[in-house]
Amino acid sequence: RIRGKPGAGKSTLMKFICAHPTTTGLLQERTSNKRLILADFFFWNAGMVLQKSREGLLRSLLFEILRKCPELIPRVAKSSQKTPFRRRLAYSQIDEEDLWSQEEPVEAFHSLVACCDEIDVKFCFFVDGLDEFEAKSKTHSDLIATLRILDASQNIKFCMSSRPRQFSLTFWRRSEQAS
Repeated sequence: RIRGKPGAGKSTLMKFICAHPTTTGLLQERTSNKRLILADFFFWNAGMVLQKSREGLLRSLLFEILRKCPELIPRVAKSSQKTPFRRRLAYSQIDEEDLWSQEEPVEAFHSLVACCDEIDVKFCFFVDGLDEFEAKSKTHSDLIATLRILDASQNIKFCMSSRPRQFSLTFWRRSEQAS
């Protein structure tokens, strides 16, 4: 975990870490010859709704995973028959009712975690700015519960950054106890 005060360089460090070849090399050594998929998300409280929401986090990570590992699409798509998996239209051309609900990305990750042990792939997610999470209908507890779904798999690892806040400490204390 990476913690620090505002302006201390956490996001810069996260971008450096997740893009550096040494990171990939060291992670690949620990995968036991499994394929390694890296994905990142940077919460940004000055950004659009999806840049600071749980839905944005999950959709972004899913996009990166499925872009890099398209063979997982049928497994993840089982949980949702919505348009993003069936049609190749520009986002602006997709009807609002065809978009995922807030819970469908969570269901897709449940499917991903369920098949994680059956496939030869491991994931590492870099998530920056947990303290910048904002949502009208979701709380930090909801975000932590969602991250725990992913943390349940031995094939998924995290590197996260946040300003010191109680919610981030709670997640990590429980994760460290499970290790």
